[in-house]
Amino acid sequence: MKIEKRKIDELKFYPGNPRKMSKEVLDKLKKSLREFGVVEPLVINPDNEVIGGNQRLRALRELGIEEVEAVVVTLPKSKEKALNIALNQIQGEFDEDLLRIFVEDIDPVDFDLTGLDEDFKLLNEEEDKETIYTTKIASVHYEPKGTKPKLVELYDDQKYQELVQLVDESDVPNEIKNFLKLTATRFIRFNFSKIADFYAHSDAKTQRLFEKLALVIIDFKNALEEGLVEFDKILRELIEVDDEEV
Repeated sequence: MKIEKRKIDELKFYPGNPRKMSKEVLDKLKKSLREFGVVEPLVINPDNEVIGGNQRLRALRELGIEEVEAVVVTLPKSKEKALNIALNQIQGEFDEDLLRIFVEDIDPVDFDLTGLDEDFKLLNEEEDKETIYTTKIASVHYEPKGTKPKLVELYDDQKYQELVQLVDESDVPNEIKNFLKLTATRFIRFNFSKIADFYAHSDAKTQRLFEKLALVIIDFKNALEEGLVEFDKILRELIEVDDEEV
């Protein structure tokens, strides 16, 4: 596998490529390529057939780009086709809550370059308005489930384990490995609803530790009454005081 320069007119679309793209999405891709250039090489075989990046090739041709970097791979045809599908199919998905926070610092002029739908932008703006201007707080109650979940249900550390393995297999100094493993803990995902269930069915000693680590927030009296955790009592009282003062 190596990266080489290729003339656009030398490259060929992959025969039978099943990936398709609407004109609207293609226009977004072209806008991104005009702004950022080709930051990810195409993937091609020795015959200059594009295994991964056919839509980028289409966009680059329409933009009049003459040359591009490409990763050249030599594989049996079966594996080549499998790679074509994998490059099109295997992908992550956005955590919408984190995405809304992430795009806050993007200048409105640059928003179109993200390829996100305008509907997402409008929805985000409407939610921001609600967050800023409304003081209406609905009652929030938590009712523990009938069974205590298993510890393995409280978190997902698959990505963390993959990163730790990657670090362990590297040849960097041990002190750097230790640091990188610490940073990898950021990728552990916690299921806080399951954590709340686990907390509600645990002994007092375990509950205190959960509270200390802020896995649950219980800062007021009588938070746990007859199996019901009530989070909104103090908030409602504060809102009422605020309204009276106004």
